[in-house]
Amino acid sequence: MASTSRRQRRERRFRRYLSSGRLVRAQALLQRHPDLDVDAGQPPTLHRACARHDAPALCLLLRLGADPAHQDRHGDTALHAAARQGPDAYTDFFLPLLSRCPSAMGIKNKDGETPGQILGWGPPRDSSEEEEENEAFREHEWRQKLQGELEDEWQEVIGRFEGEKSITIHSCPPSL
Repeated sequence: MASTSRRQRRERRFRRYLSSGRLVRAQALLQRHPDLDVDAGQPPTLHRACARHDAPALCLLLRLGADPAHQDRHGDTALHAAARQGPDAYTDFFLPLLSRCPSAMGIKNKDGETPGQILGWGPPRDSSEEEEENEAFREHEWRQKLQGELEDEWQEVIGRFEGEKSITIHSCPPSL
């Protein structure tokens, strides 16, 4: 238990060093204690670096193995945080994170947004549901049209036989 509390204190110190811009100290602390979790804390360290526009801290964290796909309590990844910083943060924050973990682009937060949707890329949030509804509606319309055509064709075939005279076949008397 004592080692857990020491570890948590070291992780808090690591986050404090990052927050205050003392990156050399943060890196030295992690070298002395490689078992520290660089993703620990809420919000995670990568999220904090993006929110503070701290590109050197972001680069250090990526070098130290921080996970860009790590989600905070709102379901946001570091890419979500970088996307919210606007277009001026795109090359310094978004691209390094994206190159490290491209799969994080598909991660949705609790609001159902992906980082690309925050940036304005791709369809809006509810468009997939709308597409499914439109597809179902088009399928229903097509089936109704097809059913109507089949009923018309059936009526034509049946009507042809109703108007014809019935042919009676007389049996021949037996021959002697």
